[in-house]
Amino acid sequence: MCFWKEPDPEKLVKEYFSFLVEQYGFTYTPYCFTSKKVKIIMQIGRVTPTILVAYVGEPDITKLNFYCIREYFEDKGPYITYSDHSLAYNMKFMARILKGYMSKIIDHIDEWWIPIHKSLYELHEKEYKERGQMDDFIETYKRDYDYLKSKGAI
Repeated sequence: MCFWKEPDPEKLVKEYFSFLVEQYGFTYTPYCFTSKKVKIIMQIGRVTPTILVAYVGEPDITKLNFYCIREYFEDKGPYITYSDHSLAYNMKFMARILKGYMSKIIDHIDEWWIPIHKSLYELHEKEYKERGQMDDFIETYKRDYDYLKSKGAI
């Protein structure tokens, strides 16, 4: 009987996302890469990584899934499909995609951060309105509303 074991997830994060340290000057703590403006947070599932992007100094609730950022930049669907590959393969795949966006993420965060949040807020508002659930929307997205209002976006 053969039991195949995936390498340690943190080892994979360090291996495939080391470009963040080497090329962009981020510091690394377990599952988190940090620069002066940006945090890249890794959440590792059984076979898929989730990449969250945070703007340093902004509230924790404003973290964005990398899919949303990619969708905003490219006007592509938010999902990147994974086939039945290993965690290592999928992390390498996602690292390659993230690497292609890092200059935009770091150098232009002030230009896209609020527009993405506003776009997501408006998308959710539309969905709730179509279902006749505006009271739920107001309650659920109050912090988002307050954040966007504080930034002059609403």
